[in-house]
Amino acid sequence: MPLKFSTLILIRNPPIAIVFASLFTCSLFLFCSCRNTSTTIIVNKEKLTDTTVVYTIHPKPQFFTLSIANTGNQTAEFYVTPPTVNLFNNESILKSILQPGMSDKEKAIAVWKFICIYRYHCYPISQSSQKLHNPAELINAFGCGLCDDANSVLVNLATLAGMKARLIGLTGHVVAEIFFEEQWHFFDADGRVYFENGNGHIYSIHELASNKKLLQREGLPFLKRELLQSTICSEYDNHPDTFHQLIDSAYNSTIRLPSQAVMKFHSQPASFISHIIAYLNQDSMPHYRNSGNYIQEITLSGSAQVVKTESNYALIKGHIRSSFQKSPYRVYYSSDERNWRFVGQTSSGFSNLVFTPYDTTGEKFCMAYYLKFEPVLNKGESTRITIENEFMFSDRVLFNNLGNSFKIISLSDSAINRLDIQLKAK
Repeated sequence: MPLKFSTLILIRNPPIAIVFASLFTCSLFLFCSCRNTSTTIIVNKEKLTDTTVVYTIHPKPQFFTLSIANTGNQTAEFYVTPPTVNLFNNESILKSILQPGMSDKEKAIAVWKFICIYRYHCYPISQSSQKLHNPAELINAFGCGLCDDANSVLVNLATLAGMKARLIGLTGHVVAEIFFEEQWHFFDADGRVYFENGNGHIYSIHELASNKKLLQREGLPFLKRELLQSTICSEYDNHPDTFHQLIDSAYNSTIRLPSQAVMKFHSQPASFISHIIAYLNQDSMPHYRNSGNYIQEITLSGSAQVVKTESNYALIKGHIRSSFQKSPYRVYYSSDERNWRFVGQTSSGFSNLVFTPYDTTGEKFCMAYYLKFEPVLNKGESTRITIENEFMFSDRVLFNNLGNSFKIISLSDSAINRLDIQLKAK
């Protein structure tokens, strides 16, 4: 009886012979692709409703910049998502990928397939933050993670869909099992694989570990078979992970852009080595380096003042810039508005204070923080400063998805009209 398995195969740590064997082909392909700079990029904009605008880019660009500025005098609330899957929150994700009348098996496969498509295998910004285990948060704000992140997201999304699911710790690897049809079934969203026989039965970890022949069927690549045998078939240390905790699913991808603030999204090709690794891993590594800039102009009144910055994306670096001010300010940072850390002092002329945002657990990124400005003189003067934050995002949300397209959806009737949207791609 033939064995069916996912075609989304991850080859991790391939032998050096495989690397060199593929190097020339991959290098030639990438060289030719990078030299093809004469291709005309077509950007189509379509206003679907008074609150929704869709952008489609064809073909897929090498360089991408999206700038969204709030030209109004009120905060604009909106979010960005691909047209095919609404990534606003976990509820909208499930509503997009699950259909009425689906069996639990069909739901499990749909959830697994979604994570395989919208998440990359790559070292994340943190290996301890539970934020990477929230499906909507991982897909929007980070985009990548390791095996425990991918399969924790799978377990959490399956649980939110009403199924029983659990993490399984293997030898140097973490996978998932989902319960339906009266037993557990193996899924690996990091390795992009599950195993199904000709009768439609998806095997469990125990079944695979008890019968190595199930991993030796025709069609399973040698390297993949060896990896799975070394992790799954050492059954003595296969165990449900007790450290896993269900996430707080309150996260949503709302962007609250203050008046006159600007968000800029930038993507460009990743390093040559990253492309080679992605080629060998069948698109499991990011093809793009993504970074963003969130820029706010703040007026300081001359007295002590606290400014809050928040984002639905992971803030990773901050700059405080000022120029031509006569009255300097001391600047303090806090992740909770209770404990303050001295950042530095602005000076006359031009000054640029650099700081690393951190959250209440000490992680070197955050979604919100506070800055306190105290005038050095008893009576300071009113002055303008610029707060600029670098942030992470996933290109799957914008253009590197199934339709090379994205939607900007306003959460109020007039917000979309206050946004100055500029998109450049080449």
